[in-house]
Amino acid sequence: MDKSERLKASRDANLALYSEYNKTLRSWLVAFGIAVPAVFVTSKDAKEFLLKSPDVQLIIIVFLFGVASQIAISFLNKFISWSAYHRDDYKLIQRRDCHPVFKRIASLENAIWIDFVFDVATVGFFLWAIVKLLTINTTAA
Repeated sequence: MDKSERLKASRDANLALYSEYNKTLRSWLVAFGIAVPAVFVTSKDAKEFLLKSPDVQLIIIVFLFGVASQIAISFLNKFISWSAYHRDDYKLIQRRDCHPVFKRIASLENAIWIDFVFDVATVGFFLWAIVKLLTINTTAA
């Protein structure tokens, strides 16, 4: 195996690892964003605890922002992936370039910063909400 083949094999292995970690992280973030609010909906004690907070609306909104962030990145990644497919398909079948808008969107297919920004935002929203939950004063009247 020459240097180029080793590099391609390494690249492919790293992409597969990234894909697996990305799926795992998305699953955890979505599960957390759904499970925590579900506890407050289904548990009387948890609901009463949450309602003691003067920031109850903020806590709910911040959790929803976290979930919305993951939904948004899923839509964005889906559209970027489709645009890359369309760009390549157009080139193969039509033997010419697709519309420049799709080419520009497709050019984002390897932009890791997009996932990073949305994942950091999601974690930030969830942490903010959890801190608010953990600092609820249960002794207040």
